[in-house]
Amino acid sequence: MGHPQARFNQLAPARLGLKPTLTKQGFFKGARMQIELIKIDQVIPYENNPRINEKAVVKVAESLNEFGWQQPVVIDEQNIILAGHTRVRAALSLGWDAVPCFVATGLSDAQKTAYRIADNKTAEFADWDKELLAGEFALLAELDYDMGFTAFDLDDIAKINDALLEFEGEDDLEEELEEDDLDGTVASHVKMVNLYLDQQSEPRFRAMCDKIMAANNLESITDAVVLAVENEHKNL
Repeated sequence: MGHPQARFNQLAPARLGLKPTLTKQGFFKGARMQIELIKIDQVIPYENNPRINEKAVVKVAESLNEFGWQQPVVIDEQNIILAGHTRVRAALSLGWDAVPCFVATGLSDAQKTAYRIADNKTAEFADWDKELLAGEFALLAELDYDMGFTAFDLDDIAKINDALLEFEGEDDLEEELEEDDLDGTVASHVKMVNLYLDQQSEPRFRAMCDKIMAANNLESITDAVVLAVENEHKNL
């Protein structure tokens, strides 16, 4: 099934603007960068791509599904990917049939190789301002937005912002709960799970969580705790 047209936003036209001319400062004269919508089976992964991206595909697919295409894939004149292998794999996993691409022209083979490496490596030099990041997560929590779409696990978010773990209106909770009260619960909204668990502090508890995660194909400790609470409550 193809991606809904609305998801492409302003990338939907087959071409945008005029043919770009690169200045020595790296800017394009006269027009916006040219974006082409290309069938996904015509976009070719680079066969020697050194980046291992299997674990990132699910997160990127979730991002694409939530936000749509906001960044084109970069390809060369032969449609071989220079940047965006994970996005293409994620789009394939979603069953989408087209990819917005920027065609990079005039690069030598050496430049293409170096650009592929640099595109992945340069992000590693950036870091987070933990105080500002905590504020952003607090804003998302206030808006009741699923923080899983940030690609952070709840366990990591909890370590960044302890305030997200506090209950509000705890005294208003009903004493008796129905068995189906957790149906539809979004795990990332369960904000009380702040488990600073490593193999030194709580190895046995962490090992139990790992077993629950493995047995139920779960990806986080939070999901394991939610499942354990739900199952235990059904047996009360």
